[in-house]
Amino acid sequence: MSTTCDLCGCASQGGSRNFGLEFCEVCETGQLSGRLHGWGGECQMEEFIRNDDPEPFLRVVASVTGAQPLMATFERRTAKHTLKRLFSSKIKSGDALFDQSVIITGSRTRPVLETLVRHDGFQSAVMSLTAHGDVVTVNSSRLTVVAQLTDFDLRAEVPLATVAVLRHLARLG
Repeated sequence: MSTTCDLCGCASQGGSRNFGLEFCEVCETGQLSGRLHGWGGECQMEEFIRNDDPEPFLRVVASVTGAQPLMATFERRTAKHTLKRLFSSKIKSGDALFDQSVIITGSRTRPVLETLVRHDGFQSAVMSLTAHGDVVTVNSSRLTVVAQLTDFDLRAEVPLATVAVLRHLARLG
């Protein structure tokens, strides 16, 4: 059975499904540069070494044009967030696991944000990014993620999760 890739629009016979999206064989490997123009997406990746750390880091910069702007920050919830919870915007998804794992701030685009966080594909992409990059900030439909490549699979997962966040945003129109 053939499906269409939600990122590049190509027909796929053996791709995968993750973050609520269908991926073709090429996109599922994280090779996204130049493949996202059909929905206004753009993705650039760069590996670098920080402070002589033995594991490299990956910086992913993704953006989407023609979508509603989104201004939001997502953080992995830790013990230090007990006080911060008092000052957060109280945006909840309704999914207990997501709400217990991620703190959301961003009230300037609250209606868009509330719609997105109810989608389980968006939630899983954000949870993946906060697990590997701690704080994720979407600034006017542009997202930069820096994650340490402690596992080979992260070379594909981090770019896919980053782009998935923006693909869900683009689907809102």
